Amino acid sequence: MNFEGKEFAANVDFSELTLVGANFRRSVVIGDGEETVRFSGARFFAPAHFTGARFDVDVEFAKTHFTDSAHFGDVDFNGEAEFQRTIFEQRVIFDRATFADRALFRETAFLASPSPEYFEDETGIHIDWFSQMECLVSFIDVEFGDVALFPGAQFGGTAELGGEPRRWVDFSGSKFQSQTSFTDAIFAGPPGFFETQLHKDTDFHDVTWRDPAEPYTSYNIRAWEQLELIMSELEKPRDRHRFFRKRMRALRHQPGNRLLTTLNWLFEKIADYGWGAKQAALSWLIHWLGGGLVLLLASAPFTDSPARLVLPAIATSFSNAHAFLGLTSENGYLEAYRDVTEASLDQWVMQLVGTGQAVLGPILLFLLLLTLRNRFRLG
Repeated sequence: MNFEGKEFAANVDFSELTLVGANFRRSVVIGDGEETVRFSGARFFAPAHFTGARFDVDVEFAKTHFTDSAHFGDVDFNGEAEFQRTIFEQRVIFDRATFADRALFRETAFLASPSPEYFEDETGIHIDWFSQMECLVSFIDVEFGDVALFPGAQFGGTAELGGEPRRWVDFSGSKFQSQTSFTDAIFAGPPGFFETQLHKDTDFHDVTWRDPAEPYTSYNIRAWEQLELIMSELEKPRDRHRFFRKRMRALRHQPGNRLLTTLNWLFEKIADYGWGAKQAALSWLIHWLGGGLVLLLASAPFTDSPARLVLPAIATSFSNAHAFLGLTSENGYLEAYRDVTEASLDQWVMQLVGTGQAVLGPILLFLLLLTLRNRFRLG
């Protein structure tokens, strides 16, 4: 169906039609801005091309189904563009498109997934085409002049059919000049926002970030780092720390240094990379309460009344974990409890537990204070 270069009057309606191999390259829909061209409910088979088209009126692609690739590169949307609940089964390209009015992508499904199909290059070698592609959903150098809404949108399918692409979705170089929302959206992998201008009213609330099969790649690390930098520039500490945690998790999968990998894992489990206040508080409590339990069990065989040692053991453990406070030093507030505990167990046990707690206690307390600072800091 070749409509290349055609000029359409306003209110043209393609709703509910089945279009095969639709070619709207450089076509123009003219009007005074009050009309609407409709593709709602239409089904596109074979690649659909709108490259270089211009819509001077509102355009509706609501609940439209693209079974093959869709090309909207260099399109001028001068009216409202609605792609709500549209399904794109294959690659989508909006590179250098311009949205002068509202761009609505609510619950849009960009389902392009790596394909098991192969082709032969000039050397006769079979190459997985999709895994070699730079991006499956491309919004590179797009200008959003008004509200851009992507709530509930799904960017990328699954990687079960073949190797992952280099990038699932890319907004690099785009400009968002008004309210932008990705609330409840799903990203199959790290999105590209390199050199992207995001509006301060950008919402990533309740987004689902699926981890790629190979988290530690140059692109994945750089993508999370770039989002972290953008959120810092927009003075959004909560979002900045979210992408910092994503980057740290990706770094944990790097090959090589086992010690750094282990420390990275411990940092997440104990304090969620400085954000999990509950985790950090629980780790801190378990440390000195557990130490008190060890002291109590070690002293039980040497006393007829273990119950009377419960408070001294806990108090001694607490002071061990916070040795810098000097609570059990001479004339310290908990000195008497330490004396009772020492009299009820072997000295080597006391030294072993005390040394371990003196090392770990300040670290866990620091992580707890760090999470509280990150959570409640004002600037």
